[in-house]
Amino acid sequence: MSFSGTSSRNMGRKGLVWLGVMWPALVIWVIGAALTVFALRWEQRERQIDEHARVHSRLTEVRAAIEHRMNTYTQVLRSGVALFHSSHNVERDEWAAFVKGMAVSESFPGIHGVGFAQWVPESQRKSFLERMRKGGAPQFEIRPP
Repeated sequence: MSFSGTSSRNMGRKGLVWLGVMWPALVIWVIGAALTVFALRWEQRERQIDEHARVHSRLTEVRAAIEHRMNTYTQVLRSGVALFHSSHNVERDEWAAFVKGMAVSESFPGIHGVGFAQWVPESQRKSFLERMRKGGAPQFEIRPP
């Protein structure tokens, strides 16, 4: 059976002729598509490597900045320890002069206050509270009571 005068044998021959003429173009197309996919994957990998390097670099910078700041604040604490080691008994006014002399708020903007807590035996609690209140801290309390 044939349609419009074309036999299936002729269709097969035309297909083979077409394939014979077109196969170099198909091969080139397949190679081009494969190279395109390869190039795309390569570019994605390069971007990942670049992004990883950028993030790693930034993390290193942030870590160094945090370490620097923590070392600076550690120095403030060590200075306070040195004051206690150099004095038999650090009083409230000595501590206030020490903190003022360090210019904490100007030199260390992340520190909102520097203080110390003195251990007070129960037997000295009342006299300690009176001394602190008379010394300029009228609302001073020991907690827990």
